[in-house]
Order: sequence, then structure tokens, then C-alpha cells
Amino acid sequence: IENAAFLPLLHYALKTGLAEGVDDVQRNAAIQLQNGWMHVHDERNIPPLGRIGDPEDIIATVLVQDGEINADTYQPMPAYRVCTSYGVTKLTDGLARRLKQVLLNRREKQ
Repeated sequence: IENAAFLPLLHYALKTGLAEGVDDVQRNAAIQLQNGWMHVHDERNIPPLGRIGDPEDIIATVLVQDGEINADTYQPMPAYRVCTSYGVTKLTDGLARRLKQVLLNRREKQ
């Protein structure tokens, strides 16, 4: 059973993290892509180079324009699963730090 409160916090953390450029991996992926839609993949099951990952491992999609992530276009993937046969959510370092900040802030407010 998933924690219903977790997914909105996860998406908030990722969207704000992408907007602020806290993650080198995502920023570099945007630079390589230059223009188009970019999937934000869960690191537990990284797809092979040039391939699209499993829908349950794609956390969200964002538009990249001129090598910059447009976080306002952040779209959560409805098929994303927090836990799969590959394990639980695993984020890149920058996004994991942002999620930790968001969760700690939430705990302090409660």
C-alpha cells in the first residue's frame, strides 16, 4: 500500500529542484537533448542509452528548450510506481537532497 501523501511531495520536490537546477545529471541531460521532452527516470532501473524506460520507472516529463529545463511543464507520469521489482524510489543525488529537504520541512510543520 502506497503512502498517498508521498507522491505529491515527491513531485513537488522534483519540480522545484528542476526549476532551481539542483541536479547535475538532469541539467546535463537537458544540455545534451537541447530541445524536446525529457523523461525524469527513477535511477533504480536506468534504461539503455537512447531508449525509453519502463513507464513505472518514469517519474515525470519536462520540456527542454535550448538546453534548459522548463520546470513549469513538469508532468507527473501516472504509471510511475514508488516500489517495483527493482526496488524503491532511487533519485539522483541533487534530487534526493531536495526531496530530503522537502520531507524535513514537512515534518517540522507537523
